[in-house]
Amino acid sequence: MNCEKKSSRRAFSLIELVGVLAVLAVLAASLVPVMLKRLDRAAWLAESSSLSSLADGLTQHILRRYNIPAPTTWAQALAAELNLAPTNISNTPRHYARAFIVEGSGWVNLRYGSGPWSQTAAGEPNQPNVRIMIVSTIAKDLPVVSTNLSSAAFNDIWSAPAGNKPASGFWTNWTGRGEDLVIQRMNLSPLFHRVILVSGGGGQGYFSINTNKPDAAPLGLIGGTNTFYLDGTTLSLYDTSTNLQVREVVRSDMSRVFENGMWRDQINVGFTNSPPASSGLGLLAASFFTNSAPANAPWGENPQALLGLMVSYMDGYIAWGATSPQCFGYTGPGNSYDNGNFAPYNEMNGALTSSGVVP
Repeated sequence: MNCEKKSSRRAFSLIELVGVLAVLAVLAASLVPVMLKRLDRAAWLAESSSLSSLADGLTQHILRRYNIPAPTTWAQALAAELNLAPTNISNTPRHYARAFIVEGSGWVNLRYGSGPWSQTAAGEPNQPNVRIMIVSTIAKDLPVVSTNLSSAAFNDIWSAPAGNKPASGFWTNWTGRGEDLVIQRMNLSPLFHRVILVSGGGGQGYFSINTNKPDAAPLGLIGGTNTFYLDGTTLSLYDTSTNLQVREVVRSDMSRVFENGMWRDQINVGFTNSPPASSGLGLLAASFFTNSAPANAPWGENPQALLGLMVSYMDGYIAWGATSPQCFGYTGPGNSYDNGNFAPYNEMNGALTSSGVVP
């Protein structure tokens, strides 16, 4: 005889079910905002990383192609550089438009304007002063599009503290939150270096920028010889017959002088437009070298020739100081000023020995 044991099941009552649902609702109400905030934070960090990559791509584009894209062409330029679709550049993953904003004053108005800029062999006569921002949001459409802005409107965004929206302008009525903004700031001025090329005595030298087509380097700082070029620019220097003498890459401010058939390094590194008189021998020599010849010079004297004579004099002075027996020594009969005590001899001999001119 088979006996079956029956088990009794107790179902939830309606009241118990309502209670469980209420508890779940309370938990959801407390946890969902936290989860959404974490998702927004993750989205903000991802967008910040994306804008940093876009900034690196923009720098790479500028230095490789010698071109600064315009607000109307920036997405296409970076898309080609980073091998991405233009929409992936101009829009966030949440489909909000990014804004490429240029400070539209000074050099930008004169040389860059609203279109793309490309470097030429003539270079830039003044230090390019250009700041760019890529601005985006993770939660609400921006009140600004890709454009050139006045310095005041640009600085309003540039100086906005992290987590805050800009204080004035079209941001006043924007209902988005400052913590949702992502701002990537870029100052392009350090990408440019000053290059000074001077033809001195002994003929006129030639140079070329990123090409093999030589241009004349005029006498003194005139024409296109005191200009700015992008980092990585190839500078080629030629003799009076346009035979290539040297080719180098511009990595910092530099100056070269063509003198007596050869291109020489600068006496001192760098150059400024309005230096104080105490800035150094090289700066004073460069200023002297570029002055005009006297109007009534009886023998046709000019600063370039005189500087060449001074260099020759210094070379001869060193050679003279290194003669044997030493030129500053005096060993006359009964005179106490022998080689060991004669102060000028000791000073010159020490200088020549430390510099390797004499052993």
